[in-house]
Amino acid sequence: MAPVLKGDEPRPRPAAGRTKGRRAGLVFFCGVAIWNYLTTPFLLAHPEMVVEELPPWQENADRGDVFARNTRRASSP
Repeated sequence: MAPVLKGDEPRPRPAAGRTKGRRAGLVFFCGVAIWNYLTTPFLLAHPEMVVEELPPWQENADRGDVFARNTRRASSP
């Protein structure tokens, strides 16, 4: 008979209430994310918003692995 190692033990089941809370948290997070993705373009298109283009952001320039991102700054009065 082989000895039982700690790594071979199954994960303990979470308490019944914790799983429900995790699902509710995931649903809440997804709802807020979708709301932000849908409303942000309209917010930025508002006439009072000031949007300016910034110089490109370059990552890993020292390694020669350049990835430039177009960046913008938005502000409201």
